[in-house]
Amino acid sequence: DVCSSDLYQAAEPAWWAPDVAAHFQHIDPALLGELLPALGLPLELLRADIERLSTGERQRLALVRSLTRQPSVLLLDEPSASLDPASTLAMETVLLDQLATGTAILIVTHSPEQAQRMSRAAAPKADTEAPLREGTPASPRSFEMTEGVLRRL
Repeated sequence: DVCSSDLYQAAEPAWWAPDVAAHFQHIDPALLGELLPALGLPLELLRADIERLSTGERQRLALVRSLTRQPSVLLLDEPSASLDPASTLAMETVLLDQLATGTAILIVTHSPEQAQRMSRAAAPKADTEAPLREGTPASPRSFEMTEGVLRRL
């Protein structure tokens, strides 16, 4: 069961209003002032139209939107798929900070390097249930959340 403090962020996040500000109306400005620059996004981006943003900007804004809800569990599907290397590292730094505050984060990634940098526990994509390994990924293959991994968490 997913409770109200669990949050799933899709690889292609949804936007229901034409401008960025509409998605952040009830968010603490201090939190936005912290998260946006940490992800390499200028505060002025809040005044932009969604359709004028790059895919990477929309991806990082979706992460900001997710983090401002302060989930206890964050499920991320390819959170860096559209990001350049510097933006990817900035996103990973923010996520590692979230891990340090107690947020549980499950990431689906096709990047073995990212899995290596971010992992505390990982399971390789496989047809059979693979054992959960603490620390580093089991192989340089694609990783995905499996029912077995979620049961163990």
